[in-house]
Amino acid sequence: MIFVTLWCIVNTRFHFTEGIRPPPNTETIQGTKSHESAENLEKEQFEFVPMSQEELADITQDIEFARENIHTRLLIPTSLGPQKIAVLIHGRADKIMRNDQTLIVQEDKFPSNIQKYQVAL
Repeated sequence: MIFVTLWCIVNTRFHFTEGIRPPPNTETIQGTKSHESAENLEKEQFEFVPMSQEELADITQDIEFARENIHTRLLIPTSLGPQKIAVLIHGRADKIMRNDQTLIVQEDKFPSNIQKYQVAL
């Protein structure tokens, strides 16, 4: 689940608006079950080994992190009418990996109607 936090910059003062957490529905319950299933499958099929600081710092090495409780933040500056605001999106990342010197943060979604989001090629 992703929460949106808004920081509004008005006359050098910060106003904090907290995101709204909707009640669980069929989609969020199914999504939670799918996330848990993927985590269990990963634990059963892969062997995780610790990495040294040197291995982690070597950006030429491809790595994949376990599905753990890793939270990410994305800050996007934008404007809302005449005011400048910064939108902060934070939540639990589903998968984090480095491939070909690129950091990938994956967010899985499990919609109830997948055809709505599919594009015909």
